[in-house]
Amino acid sequence: GQRLASGSADSTILLWSLRGLARPANANLTAKEQEQAWHDLDNADAAKAYAAVWRLARDRVQTVAFLEKRLAPAARPAPGRIERLVQDLGSSQFAVRNAAGRELESLGEPALPGLKKKGLTGDTPLETRRRIEELLARMDTGILPPAKTLRPLRALAVLESVGTPAAQELLHSLSEGAPTARFTIEARAALARLKQPLAEPMLPIK
Repeated sequence: GQRLASGSADSTILLWSLRGLARPANANLTAKEQEQAWHDLDNADAAKAYAAVWRLARDRVQTVAFLEKRLAPAARPAPGRIERLVQDLGSSQFAVRNAAGRELESLGEPALPGLKKKGLTGDTPLETRRRIEELLARMDTGILPPAKTLRPLRALAVLESVGTPAAQELLHSLSEGAPTARFTIEARAALARLKQPLAEPMLPIK
């Protein structure tokens, strides 16, 4: 949502910066409207989800405070926690294996390096390796609960669109989470884009 591409009959494509354009008048959402928009952020229908992004972004004052209560930096696992969980995948007890798998999946990206390292180890039992491969298949393709992926990421888009100093301060806080988490990476990227100069030239592409 930061650039517009236009094509012309002379085969030229121009990329236009949309940053710095006049924003619509600030909207004051009610508490009920805020909660509905928050709920819609994880809607599987992208059109509905992004309509919620723009609704929240228009309330530039209240929305930052609203999201500040609902977003937190990606958790940094305790030292050695991921290694212990990966080890538990090979436990003889089903409950232990199952609990370890659920927790590793909930950790998301921070767990990937440990899982991949263990999966490549030659002395890893076949059954443990199979469980690791199943986890990696789900995690690498982003098959995680929507509320843990889509909604927070779309909330970052709201903060970037708001762009106020308060929104940037919140993005900075969110960018200091677990460094390998996608949420952290996207928060850093949004903050970096906001710090770019507003005046950008049109770029002709032949």
